[in-house]
Amino acid sequence: DLFTEPAVEPEYFVLADPEYRQAFIELNYPLPALAEDTIGSLRREMAYGLAWDILVTRLEEDALGGETPFSAASFAANPLVRTQRSPGLAGLAEPSQLAATAEALLTEIERALVYGFEPGELERAIAETRSAVELDLQRSPTTQDFEYADAYVQNFLGGTAIPDAAEWSELRTRLLDEMTLEQVTGTFRAEVQSTEPFVIAVGPEDAAADIPGEDELAAILDRVRRRDPGPRVDTVEEIEVLMEAPEFSEFPELGTLPATQLEVATLANGVRVMLLPTEIVENIVVVGATSFGGWSLVPEADAAEAQLAPAIVARSGVAGYTQASLDRYLSDRIAFVSPYIFETAEGFFAQGSSDELETLFQLMHLYMTEPQVTGVGTRQVISEILPTAEDPTSDPGTAVALELADARFGGDPRFFPVPSVEDLETFDADRALEIFEERFSDASGFVVVVAGDIDEDAALLTLEYLGSLPSTGTAETYADIRTERPAGIEDRTVRSGAGVRGELAMLWDLAADLDGETRVHIDLLQLVLRQRLTERIREELSATYSPFVRVTAVDDPTPSIELSITISADPEDLDTVIDAVLEDLADLRDNGPTAEQLAIAQEQRTRELELFSNELLIDILTFYLLRPEEDPNDIFVEGARVEQTTGGDLRDLARRLVDPDDYILIRLVPEAG
Repeated sequence: DLFTEPAVEPEYFVLADPEYRQAFIELNYPLPALAEDTIGSLRREMAYGLAWDILVTRLEEDALGGETPFSAASFAANPLVRTQRSPGLAGLAEPSQLAATAEALLTEIERALVYGFEPGELERAIAETRSAVELDLQRSPTTQDFEYADAYVQNFLGGTAIPDAAEWSELRTRLLDEMTLEQVTGTFRAEVQSTEPFVIAVGPEDAAADIPGEDELAAILDRVRRRDPGPRVDTVEEIEVLMEAPEFSEFPELGTLPATQLEVATLANGVRVMLLPTEIVENIVVVGATSFGGWSLVPEADAAEAQLAPAIVARSGVAGYTQASLDRYLSDRIAFVSPYIFETAEGFFAQGSSDELETLFQLMHLYMTEPQVTGVGTRQVISEILPTAEDPTSDPGTAVALELADARFGGDPRFFPVPSVEDLETFDADRALEIFEERFSDASGFVVVVAGDIDEDAALLTLEYLGSLPSTGTAETYADIRTERPAGIEDRTVRSGAGVRGELAMLWDLAADLDGETRVHIDLLQLVLRQRLTERIREELSATYSPFVRVTAVDDPTPSIELSITISADPEDLDTVIDAVLEDLADLRDNGPTAEQLAIAQEQRTRELELFSNELLIDILTFYLLRPEEDPNDIFVEGARVEQTTGGDLRDLARRLVDPDDYILIRLVPEAG
């Protein structure tokens, strides 16, 4: 009954997991699912959802203030059946802070029960929901197939309605317009007070002594309910205007991408911009900004700072604003900007509603000109990574990735998926900010592609916000810091996990010229290998789920081709699976694919070429903007090259790439294996 009816007594679940390195507290409030066939039930559900939105925002803002026992908070729900609702909260914390986190989360719920919510909180929650409703309607003409499929499944299984998009939007907008503070507070009180919490405490097994037991959790709940939590005090500064539009002094030089009619604007500071209006998704715009350099230009000693700098900057606010203030400013805007620093490039990925393109450019501009790193942002990022760094073999995926990086790159920490504990303990936040500024403060070599539902105002916005970025006029390039892979077969075993899962990872690489024809052969070889290994390993041996196969063209720092194969299987079967993989690769090298395998791969690739997204278009255009030596004509003849590829072409590529005496093999076996 706990999962289908309101709970009559609090329930507790405590787990010390030998493999899970994070620790968290989760609260669920089990209730029967509401019937979805009346306006009243929808109004009630929306009111209840707004209340939880407010609570999550409160806790997120508290965490950003740096004085909470938890490092992050979120909405949580564990409805195990369709007839149940179980909304609640979750807090991520150190194991020693789980008890305090449980108390903090329960206290905030108690505060809402006693004192309700503030008008401003509800206004922001409604504005955020309204933006999502409007975006859903604007996107409805371009709804993707998988979204329709999900709706039909829910309709079949649970009788959920599939309303007309316009009518559904109009109804939800009307209910938001009519929503009152009394209704939200009253609904929250009625729902939460009609049930009892299901409290979950989870942490790693080696910290079991720090995880509060059921009796301690029960005592915390009782203590919270007996005392006055006090009213909420709002200390977050409101941002009125993120920034004023900068002035630009010169109009751009206009040209085209060679072999196309696509216009490229070169701004006075050297930034090159391409605007690509598309109808792929209505009212959505995607921005990609990229420049060569990356952490290849950062000393090995600063690997951790370079790796974590983008995430820390993205959690530290910007231009003197706290992250809490920035989050509140963005709460009713569909606008997301994420900086990154990769091996040979740095840049931004940004996405938002079309009317927030200016906000996206403002954020990019401020991250490049006034980034900041705070203690809170640094602690949050490190606290999420530290448990894995302390015991990287606790996560099988991380254990394999670390061993593979060590085998391939000889222990260079810049290539490791997680920093070491020592690097995190001596982490230099000031140096992290320096590295970010080194990578982003000079706009000279940046190319920016804007794709999506854009209008003529986009050109002016690029002049204002991108054209005013500081520039030295000298574009950087990357450094080649990769060491030669040791020759021969590197066969290693790593122990991780406590279950019955084994895994193998195999890697081949080959320095090669990457012309348009070779790129087509790479794509087709990948599809052929997926077919062959799936049939051989999964269907013939019944040893595993589908193998993961990637054949990749690596353009930087040195043109090369990589083949990676990852397969999960019973640890006792790993040698059998390895032998089967090597036998199949040997056959491919000797005989090439069958005519049927080639035809299937060609059909798959032809269909893939018909599917475009804004993100894919940005990747393609950025590639050619950064590499003037490449021929954009390859885009237009790719389909023909797919049709013209022969089995002999793929056999020849396999012969060059798959050396039976020169590869890396990582075997994963359980700790107890």
